[in-house]
Amino acid sequence: MTTLQHLFFPLVFLILLVHPVFSQQSSAEDETLAVIGLQDARVADPGEWESLLASPSAKVRARVALAVGSLQVPGMAVKVVPLLADPDPVVRKNAAFAIGQSGDAVVLPLLLKSLGEEKNPGVAREIAEAVGKLGGEADLDSLVASGASPRAIAWGVMRFGIRGVATEASFRFIAENAKNPKLAYPIAYTLGRLAEIPASMEKAVRRLVRSSSAEVRMNAVLAAAGFHDSTVVGALVVPRLRDRDWRVRVNALRAIGKADAGLAAKTVKLLLAKLKDKNHNVAVTAVRTFPNVIDRDDPVAAAVRKELEAILHSKKSETLRGEAGVALARIFGPDAFGVVMREARATGEHLRARLSEALGYIPLRRIVQELYALDPYDSSLVVRLGILKGIQHGLPYVDDDSRDLAIAFCFKMTRTGDVALTATAAEVLADTNIAVKRHREIARYLAGLLPGLHAPDDIEAITAICSTLGTLKRPEAIDALKGKLAEPNHVVQEAAVQALRGIDPDIDVESLTLAPAEHEMPAEIKERIAKLGKRVRLRIKTNKGSITVELFPDAAPVTVARILELVEKKFYDGLTFHRVVPNFVVQGGDPLGNGWGGPGWTMRSEFSTRRFERGSVGIASAGKDTEGCQFFITHCATPHLDGRYTNFGKVVRGMRVVDKLEVGDKIVSVRKL
Repeated sequence: MTTLQHLFFPLVFLILLVHPVFSQQSSAEDETLAVIGLQDARVADPGEWESLLASPSAKVRARVALAVGSLQVPGMAVKVVPLLADPDPVVRKNAAFAIGQSGDAVVLPLLLKSLGEEKNPGVAREIAEAVGKLGGEADLDSLVASGASPRAIAWGVMRFGIRGVATEASFRFIAENAKNPKLAYPIAYTLGRLAEIPASMEKAVRRLVRSSSAEVRMNAVLAAAGFHDSTVVGALVVPRLRDRDWRVRVNALRAIGKADAGLAAKTVKLLLAKLKDKNHNVAVTAVRTFPNVIDRDDPVAAAVRKELEAILHSKKSETLRGEAGVALARIFGPDAFGVVMREARATGEHLRARLSEALGYIPLRRIVQELYALDPYDSSLVVRLGILKGIQHGLPYVDDDSRDLAIAFCFKMTRTGDVALTATAAEVLADTNIAVKRHREIARYLAGLLPGLHAPDDIEAITAICSTLGTLKRPEAIDALKGKLAEPNHVVQEAAVQALRGIDPDIDVESLTLAPAEHEMPAEIKERIAKLGKRVRLRIKTNKGSITVELFPDAAPVTVARILELVEKKFYDGLTFHRVVPNFVVQGGDPLGNGWGGPGWTMRSEFSTRRFERGSVGIASAGKDTEGCQFFITHCATPHLDGRYTNFGKVVRGMRVVDKLEVGDKIVSVRKL
């Protein structure tokens, strides 16, 4: 036997030995790509999923469960229930998530049974949260009495709290566990989401507002507002106006804004001081607080007016000045008309838009005419949106002639061909202050627009018009709405169906003919998904500094692939952050810069068990499966976004930069690292 033969036979043996492993791995990868494809195509037929649900690969079964969680089809929930007993904990966790997303309360007994048997802490938490997404008060009591770990119960109770569901049993659980630092966050968040909490929770809230965790404190101060007792709120919240974390100061201001006038009068000096807070987000929130706590006859009103006018006339940010204008209009009404109108005619685009909206808060019979007169002066898209919002605010104060003028302006805006103006105008036309005698004309006009609007570019205008037609309940719109059922886009079809139900609650939806929804994933995106690595990072360079983001291809493969495609095209370079909500999100990536722009296509929602924490990066949407290029970054944990928005990344460096971002700040560039 030659030396070559000595090498050859062992090599053949080795190849034969490892071949099944490679074959299984290849099969699992193929099945995973198949799952992603079915999810993207929104295939809701359970039969299409059966073989994948029974895959020998735990990775595939886990991916199937996530896909079902994004589909949110009630009938599919039953199909993943067997996965609650899967040997792999990731599969069980994803199955619980999928069931919680389904909205199918029929499976609640099975969830509670699984919770009692589950030993893995992470899976138990996910099951408890699923119960919290689906159940009622009796299910909440069953959860508390389930014998599950306090950790799992706390997160489940939080999910109930997000929906405004609480019981005596859940409050007892909170009182007994508030001192546990590991449970402090879900407990504080629960209490902060409830509109009203019993006095028995005061001891727990007092403990929580002193927590070493800023995220606990910021929710605890919101919880304090639920007592509706100025003495208690004052003792728990006012000291937090000096908190070292700006996010706690923001929430303390919001809590004071919900308190009675007595508390505001005692704290007005502190509130005025917050107008000059070193953190921009705190100053903006302070300005927004004043209309909720004082009126024009308040003894401190003159001092407040002086400070607000000083801000409006200053060279500070357009956001802060715009909010000062809104506050002046809401507090001082007609007395503020002159000062707000002057600035509305003479300053930057975003400020003009916000002040145009502010004018609508002034109860003047001529306010619609004044706003209408601003349009020839300024045809900016952003400002026109502000004018439309101002007109809507002013509708309760004006006569029918002014409302007729408002209708004419809305019709004019729809003829611009701009999606944002069309959608906003349609929303204004649904206002209850519009005379019923005009409803037929409005319905016929809007219905006439539908044939010329098509997804994906016009999807927000279509859904807004459909919503208004459903509200107006005029039969003249039925044929046009049925025509949209022929459009092969399931978002458009759903909007049309809901509108038809609004017009005729007895309509037989099953008898309607819907065109097969078409959605083909581009071949280049499929190829990109197949090549995605486990670690993908981006650097977002802004005028305030750089932000490094780690992407999650495991949770949102299509989204990550699409974003990388845009990054390679330098799509984001030079765009702005157009929206900032203090202690919530910063949002950017819109080519129009006003929140209405897109890349020319939409992609599917990809919901997952990834939680929205501080620094999470999500995709903005106008509803399920309408995602595009706009993204947001969270200032704090936002559990109410979990399972509702695609979570595709996390800031790993640069959160201080994120905290500094204001409306209008620039995205200099976005690059893959």
